[in-house]
Amino acid sequence: MRIGEIKMVHGGWHDPIDEYLKPTVDYFERVQGSYFVSGHTHLQTAQCFGDKVYWNPGSVGQPRDGDPWVAFAVYESSEFSLHRVEYDMQKVFDLMDAAGFSDNYYGGLKTGARNLQRLVES
Repeated sequence: MRIGEIKMVHGGWHDPIDEYLKPTVDYFERVQGSYFVSGHTHLQTAQCFGDKVYWNPGSVGQPRDGDPWVAFAVYESSEFSLHRVEYDMQKVFDLMDAAGFSDNYYGGLKTGARNLQRLVES
C-alpha cells in the first residue's frame, strides 16, 4: 500500500506479509523510496537511516516491546506521531476468558513481552 511517497506493508519489503524486519542502514539501502511503515514485529519505533525514514506503529493488542499499553501511530497533515494509551486490561482478560483464548496471549498483554503464559494475578 502506498500513500503519496509513504510505502506501507505488514512485514517487510522482501516479504510484505511474513518478514520480521530488522531496521538497519544496510536493509534500507536496498529498498527504493524514502518513507516506510511496517508493523509485523509489534515494536513501536521511528528511525532515520540516512535520507530514509522508518516507522512501526507498534501493536494495539499484542505489544512486544516491554510496554503493555496500546501502541499506535497517527498520520495527519504530513506528520507521523507515535502514541501509547492505557486501557482496562482486566476487562480485556475477562472477554478473552469468555472467548476461550489460549493462555499464551495473557502474559504478553500484561507485560508487553511475547510468548508468556498467563501470569498469576495478585
